Amino acid sequence: MSKRCLLLENIPDNEKLDLYILRHFISDKVSTPKPPKKEHLRCKVIRGHKRAIRQILNGKTPKATLHKFNIDDTRSLQMWRNLKDIIDRNPNFFINSISDDSGQKVDMQGNIKSISTMEKSFSFGFCINYFRRDEIRESYFYYIQLLFMNFDVKKLCEKFGFRCCKGESHKIMCVEKWIMLKEYLEVYMIRDLDLEPFGLDLNVAGLPSYANIIEFFN
Repeated sequence: MSKRCLLLENIPDNEKLDLYILRHFISDKVSTPKPPKKEHLRCKVIRGHKRAIRQILNGKTPKATLHKFNIDDTRSLQMWRNLKDIIDRNPNFFINSISDDSGQKVDMQGNIKSISTMEKSFSFGFCINYFRRDEIRESYFYYIQLLFMNFDVKKLCEKFGFRCCKGESHKIMCVEKWIMLKEYLEVYMIRDLDLEPFGLDLNVAGLPSYANIIEFFN
């Protein structure tokens, strides 16, 4: 898959892709300005993906999660239905896929885990095992599309807990940064595990519409 993001075309040969991408953002989780950690991002999206699976299996619609959306938003609702269709085809598999305790906030003794402990529970080995099945990678692909649906930069900052700029007014470069992060999550994070990402190409549908970026040109 060719790179859709211009920023990804100019990465220095000696720089890791994930570090290059994340240094374009500022974490809200620390008192001093720092890029978000890869482990935190990976933990956030996988826990969100597992939670979405659990909600679908329980017949619920997200209202207060990373992937919450307005049910009147037809595009987001359709993406949620796409995700549901995948899970409905093989519910027993998905029940088993979320049955382990990795990434839970509470440990076996009932103690609340720290953020760093939760991040470590999503180790490289865990991620390989989690994404090794095609069904998981397909459902994850649609999950990422749902997160970035409608491409509202302000809402993306709130969802992920980090900022794309220091100012209050976003610029067109902010959109480019989020496109870059989206491409990393849906493609390169999976390839880092020596796995092939789900192959459906949403080059157009997966990018912000003109209506969502026209404000940056006014």
